[in-house]
Amino acid sequence: MVRKYFALGLALSLAACNTPVTGPSSGATSTPVASASDPAKCGLAAGTLVDEKALYGAEAAYNVPANAYVTLDANGKLSAETKAKVKPLLIGAYDALKVARSAYSLGDVCSFTGAVNSVRNLTNSAKAILPHRE
Repeated sequence: MVRKYFALGLALSLAACNTPVTGPSSGATSTPVASASDPAKCGLAAGTLVDEKALYGAEAAYNVPANAYVTLDANGKLSAETKAKVKPLLIGAYDALKVARSAYSLGDVCSFTGAVNSVRNLTNSAKAILPHRE
């Protein structure tokens, strides 16, 4: 029971760190979202939705080359050299995807943005190495 109250107090104290900002045109109140370029504002975005579509995009970006790798490997169409180049990229992309999922769950905007960018960069590199269908 004490742990629940401690967790609730922690969550409320973190929520108090993000003060509402009034929008200039609408006058509506919203919670600010920190950008990855401003480390002073990084932290938890309590009460704010981190971009769910970016997480779905990162999931899809990882799944395409990962599934292609498995399929090509199962059909014997990958050389040992190509496997050695692509596998570490896919492992790194999966690790970054796990970080993005965790950051999304926590509302950690800066870690989320960096992890999503890492997933995209690593999967793009893997796709460039994998043989394409002709």
